[in-house]
Amino acid sequence: MGTTEKIKCFCYCLQA
Repeated sequence: MGTTEKIKCFCYCLQA
C-alpha cells in the first residue's frame, strides 16, 4: 500500500 493510499483511507475513516 502506498503512502498516498494510506492517507486517502485515513481521510475516508475521518469522514465516516
